[in-house]
Formats: sequence, structure tokens, C-alpha cells
Amino acid sequence: MDNKSVSNWVRQARFRAKKHDIYSDIDMEDVTKMLTEHKVCCYCKKCESETLDHPFPLKDNAPNVLANIVTSCMGCKGKKKNNDLLWMYNKGLITEDVYLSLLADLFARKHGGLIKDHVKKVSGIDPV
Repeated sequence: MDNKSVSNWVRQARFRAKKHDIYSDIDMEDVTKMLTEHKVCCYCKKCESETLDHPFPLKDNAPNVLANIVTSCMGCKGKKKNNDLLWMYNKGLITEDVYLSLLADLFARKHGGLIKDHVKKVSGIDPV
């Protein structure tokens, strides 16, 4: 993604977070750094990343933070639509290994505790 595309994505994500009145703390620097470190789709682990995605959608009141942003190919993003990571796993779109490793990665990032709290809230399960 070029800087203009990243800037537009960040701006739109901030707008949606404000619309849903949820916590938002992302900036261009963090997102750009993540894009340089994660060159492949976090869901299929095969394709080159083409866009960004919220594994836990803002419409479900997930926070708009770095711990809730991943790189994705257009194919996986299209399959996921506006559903969450658990839905992808339950539908067989990602393997258990990918699901668990992605959760561990998200929880370890800045504001990962907010994502852990969100997962607990929506699933009723306290993730380890």
C-alpha cells in the first residue's frame, strides 16, 4: 500500500470509530511500520498483503487500535467481509494454528489488553 492509501484507510478507520463511539488510537507511523514488517496476508499466510483489516470489526465495538489491525490480501478480506476472527475460524477459513497465533500476536501488541477484553466480552471466554 502506498502512503496515500494508508492515510485514507487510517482516516476512514478513525471516522468509523468516532461514528460507533469507540476507543481509537492509531496513527500513520504505527500502521506504516506494521506494513513493512508484515508483507503477507495474516489470514492465509500465502498471498502478498494488499490492504489492512480489523480482525474484530469496529461495528462490534472493537477498539480501533494497532492490536486490532492486520495485513490482508483482497481474497481473504472479501471472504471475511465484516465478520470477526472467530467467525473465520468457525467457518474453516483459517486454521486453528493461524487463529491462535494471530490472537497471541494481537494480544502482545500495544493495546493488546483491549483486544483481549473485547474477545472475552463477545465470546464469554477468557483468552489466555
